Amino acid sequence: MANGGGGYLLFGITDPKSTGATGGPRIVGIPVSGELRKEFGEKIAAIEPNVHFHAAPQALALREDSSRCVFVAYVPRNSRRPHMVAGRFYRRGAGGAADAMSISEVREQMLNTEERSRRMTQLRLEIAGCAELADTWQRLGFHGTYERFEVGSFMGLVADVCPMLPNSILRDLRQIPILARSLNKAVDHFEAIPGPVDTSAIGLPHFWPDSEARRLLSSLAEVSRRCEARLAADFGPLGT
Repeated sequence: MANGGGGYLLFGITDPKSTGATGGPRIVGIPVSGELRKEFGEKIAAIEPNVHFHAAPQALALREDSSRCVFVAYVPRNSRRPHMVAGRFYRRGAGGAADAMSISEVREQMLNTEERSRRMTQLRLEIAGCAELADTWQRLGFHGTYERFEVGSFMGLVADVCPMLPNSILRDLRQIPILARSLNKAVDHFEAIPGPVDTSAIGLPHFWPDSEARRLLSSLAEVSRRCEARLAADFGPLGT
């Protein structure tokens, strides 16, 4: 976590004086408390820039002693790395130790972080654009000349920021350009049909000639919003 790499933190797992099977239990736990999330937040409050984390809904109680538990927190990979504590920057060293970084290491981290942060913002803007355009198409239907989905650079942006992305989002991200290109082809096809069909008599503002196209459009809007919600949880709201 020292240089923003992300990962799971488990408190109460080991006793440094224990040697495992031959020296007593290695899972020693920490006292059960209703304030563990708050206490953990206070422990990392001194880190700059601030660190986001997700805590398990409840601590894992020990079978041997219900008064003690293991607290699990997940710290996502942070695009704002490196992080500073008490005026020093750290990276993960051998065995997970936090080693102080040299000036050249700090400079390299900052340059790489700035560029990746810019590319991440660009990717999120494209995702938001897909969701907004999908909403527009849902209102207007497929007849008329409307803006097309521009996703030619989408997967290139995903590749650029892939080390920062949670694995669980990659499949959804891959679906966005596939759905968008299919919809571009659909609207080109429907515009070739001469004249819209008047459905005002039955309360429909526009003619939707193909149920599969409607399904694709709904899927694109849903997956785009799901991706942005996940990225916002890890990296904060877009534009901040």
